[in-house]
Amino acid sequence: MKWFKASRKSKSDLFFDVVIYGFAILLILLIVYPLWFVVIASFSNPSDVANGKVWFIPHEWKLDGYQRLIEQPLFLRSYLNTILYTVVGTLIALLINIPAGYALSRRDLLGKKWLSVLYIVPMFVSGGLIPIYLTVKSVGLVDTFWVMVVPFAVSSYNIIVARTFFNNSIPEGMWEAAQIDGCGTIRYSFIKSHYRRNWFMDSSWYLELLVQRLNLLNKRKLATIAIDLKTVIN
Repeated sequence: MKWFKASRKSKSDLFFDVVIYGFAILLILLIVYPLWFVVIASFSNPSDVANGKVWFIPHEWKLDGYQRLIEQPLFLRSYLNTILYTVVGTLIALLINIPAGYALSRRDLLGKKWLSVLYIVPMFVSGGLIPIYLTVKSVGLVDTFWVMVVPFAVSSYNIIVARTFFNNSIPEGMWEAAQIDGCGTIRYSFIKSHYRRNWFMDSSWYLELLVQRLNLLNKRKLATIAIDLKTVIN
C-alpha cells in the first residue's frame, strides 16, 4: 500500500502521459490506416472504393484484382526480374562501396580529404534528371538489364557509412598485427568487412521510381513487379 502511494503520479504528470500516449496512438493510426486501406481496397469492388463505401472492412469481398494480376503473362517474369535486380544490384554495390569505404578509412591514402569531398558533395547536390538520362542513354544502357543496377550502384552515403565503420569499429593496431602475420591489404579489408552486419539499406523503391520517371526501362519483359503493377492498373 505504501509503495502504491509512493508511485502515485500528480495530476500534471497524468495529464502529460495522456497527451503523449494520445499523440502516439494518433500517429500510429495515421501511419497504419493508409496501409490497411490499401489492403482492404485490394479485396473490394472498385466502384465501392470510388464511392467512399470502404472504410475499415470491404463492403463486398472481391478477388477480381488478384485474378487479373495472376492472368498477366509477364507477372512471374516481373517477379523474377525484381529478385534478380535485388541480388545482382546488391552484389555490385557491395563490390564497389565496401572497397571504396575501406580505402577512404586508410590514413596513408593520398588525397584522402579531396576524395572524401568528392563523395560527400553528391549526397547534397545531384546532377539532375536530364543529365542522368543523357549519360545512361549515351552508354547504351536504356532498356537493358543493367540499367537497374549499374548507374546507381555507387552510393556516397553507403561509402561514408562503410568508412565510418572501418575507422571506429576495429583498432588500428589490428592492421599492424595483420602485417606482421603476413596479411596483405586486400585480405585485411576482406576480413574487416566480415565484422559489419546489415551493410546497406535497400533503396530499390526509390530506384524504381527514378527509372519509371526517366523512362530508362520501357520493355515489359524487363520490368519489375512494381512497374508491371502500374502498367496493369493503367
